[in-house]
Amino acid sequence: MSSASASILVTDEAKSDLTVSDFELPYSPYAGTTTELSYVVSNQGTAPTNAGWLEKVWLSKTRTLADDAILLTTYSHTGALSNEPGQNSYTRFAEVNLPQIVGSYWVVVEIDPEGAVDELIKVNNTVASTSELFIASPYFVNVQTDVDKVSVGDSVPLYGTAYRNDVLDANGGKTIPAANVDVAIHIIAKSSGIVRTISATTDANGQWTAVWKPYVNEYGTFDVSATHPALTSGTRQDSFTVMKLVVDDSSQYVNVLDGASKSASFVLSNPTDKPLTGLTCEIVDAPENLEVSVNLAPTIAGGGKQTATATVHALDDSIRRSLITLRFSADSVRPVDVTLEVVVAPLTPSVDYSAALNAGIVPGTQKTLKL
Repeated sequence: MSSASASILVTDEAKSDLTVSDFELPYSPYAGTTTELSYVVSNQGTAPTNAGWLEKVWLSKTRTLADDAILLTTYSHTGALSNEPGQNSYTRFAEVNLPQIVGSYWVVVEIDPEGAVDELIKVNNTVASTSELFIASPYFVNVQTDVDKVSVGDSVPLYGTAYRNDVLDANGGKTIPAANVDVAIHIIAKSSGIVRTISATTDANGQWTAVWKPYVNEYGTFDVSATHPALTSGTRQDSFTVMKLVVDDSSQYVNVLDGASKSASFVLSNPTDKPLTGLTCEIVDAPENLEVSVNLAPTIAGGGKQTATATVHALDDSIRRSLITLRFSADSVRPVDVTLEVVVAPLTPSVDYSAALNAGIVPGTQKTLKL
């Protein structure tokens, strides 16, 4: 046998005791509409009530009155309520206007919040429904995009239509546009789960458009959904990928002899989960005395890397120092510029000797001196 406990109030005072029970809630009413609910107020005390009172009906995310609870309506009860069986209760049929919220909420009724009635106890004056009230969205929204891949920094066009849930067409279908309503578009990064939400408003035909621009550090594949603004997420309806090319070294230096060649390497990486294709390199601002070529593969797999090799051949030393731009590009990405500094060393010998060179020599003979 399991143990149990209960509280019993013992008093010799004749006082009333108001409480609430027998909630009847509507089935999935739509946000922003008027609906009806009911509950029973009873006096289970030992005396009739001695004053009238207020009744407040709330929506709360918890079974107690949360700080963000929403007041639906207030009623004023006048006159006494008997404590005699059969005369000690009444049913309140409350017509309430639901706010533009979606989700599950407790209906909480607060009896005599001002404390006008002299009662045995007050703790049972605030009572929550035995089940939650689910408030449904009065419309649903679809979303799509015509782009498959874009570059970091480029905008993603999004569009869709909202249709009413609460009004059916002649065939019983949900094809009637929801005009002039707000919608929320949720862009979810598949790699991190981070959600960014933007908003739009439908026109008279229920259609909407929006543009989302990723930050410079936002790349990879994104799922997109659209919902009523009160919902923070929805079912995936479309997706796209923000592509990015990363070059690990922004600059390199080579020192090459006149008539010789020298190479420098750059590591290119693809941080997204889709292949990076069409990879090329444009050589910008190369001087006439240098031949520059870059060897690289045209594709980098998702999450992969490759090494690009730049080779410089010096035709002559007419220009000793050059700054060359290597512009790496690929499909659906913005170009990435890196700098290759080239110094050409001449083949002409030179002597750097700052001390005096003294020696005696007989005319018509030779002598070797060390520097």
